[in-house]
Amino acid sequence: MQKILITSLAAYWTVVFAVGACGVAGLLAGIHAPDLFDTAMAVAQALVALLFLWTAFAALGHRDEGVDDVARLALSAAVLVSGAVAVEQAVVAGSSTPGAASTMQLAALAATYLVIRAEAAERKPRSVDYSSAVARRLAVGAAHGSMLSRLSRQGPEIVESDG
Repeated sequence: MQKILITSLAAYWTVVFAVGACGVAGLLAGIHAPDLFDTAMAVAQALVALLFLWTAFAALGHRDEGVDDVARLALSAAVLVSGAVAVEQAVVAGSSTPGAASTMQLAALAATYLVIRAEAAERKPRSVDYSSAVARRLAVGAAHGSMLSRLSRQGPEIVESDG
């Protein structure tokens, strides 16, 4: 379940940020020539899309070692880029708060983070303290060895006194 969920979430965010990169750069509409900020945002969104693609490929792999680190990196970059886009849209619109779409995207990124962290916690094996069981086995082994040496009378002579 974990591979399917993380892979589908990462693929979704890959598409979202790839389409966002094309839209910001004006490549889809061809309406205007992008300025420096638009170009920087397009590159940043393309990099975030690549990070999510990397997360999807890491989740599909057989080892689960690097999935959490790559997902955390991708989500951090996505929040930064989404925040910058939200601030830019609020400045262009002349309001002091970001729009509903930007707020929903940030909330969805937060939900994605929580899902990935829950999957990582579910996947981690719980550490069990076996020290008492090991100590008990060692004590039983020592008692058994002592009993065998007493029965075979090959151990050290113990002189019992009658009082």
